[in-house]
Amino acid sequence: MPMTTKPGIARPPGRFVGCDVGKDAIVVFDSLDGRITSLPNETAALGVFADALDPASLVVCEATGGYEAALLDALVKAGRAVHRADARKVKAFIRSLGTLAKTDAIDACALARYGQERHDRLSLWQPRDEARARLHTLVMTRRDFVAERVAFRNRLKAPGSEPVSQRIDHILRVLDEEIAGIEADIEALIHGHAALAQAMTTLQTIG
Repeated sequence: MPMTTKPGIARPPGRFVGCDVGKDAIVVFDSLDGRITSLPNETAALGVFADALDPASLVVCEATGGYEAALLDALVKAGRAVHRADARKVKAFIRSLGTLAKTDAIDACALARYGQERHDRLSLWQPRDEARARLHTLVMTRRDFVAERVAFRNRLKAPGSEPVSQRIDHILRVLDEEIAGIEADIEALIHGHAALAQAMTTLQTIG
């Protein structure tokens, strides 16, 4: 999920909430009462959750390949402070606590404690504008398609590929078309967005 950051909270939060995000559900630990709960990773439920939080709360979650997007969006809309933590830093923090076991509940507790101990050094999450978010999605998808194309080209060259060569050729043609289409979408998006066009010009000048 794309992001930008702003400086951390000026006043120490009075409540720390750790959210272990999964595809379908989010396990939540709340330092206010020490309870561990679970809620669906769905827009409506997350909106209710965010609105119910104390404005003095700090929510901490990890980057999970985009599954955290709906949670972040709900919290920002509700005006709640949230930090999207780097997974490697959180894992190192958990190891420093001497915790070897790994469950969703343990991770949620650790995220809350991570926020409690480091809140003065954490940056708050803010979404990028829509155009930059779309560009990020296009670029990442293109990257994945290019990797797939390389893999299928290598498979086509491998010994014994004759029985599936026609199918692979078909897949490669489709990938070529999709990559070309994405590249056209990227070019159109950049040229239609002044800030992105200026950034591209700057990068080309540096290159």
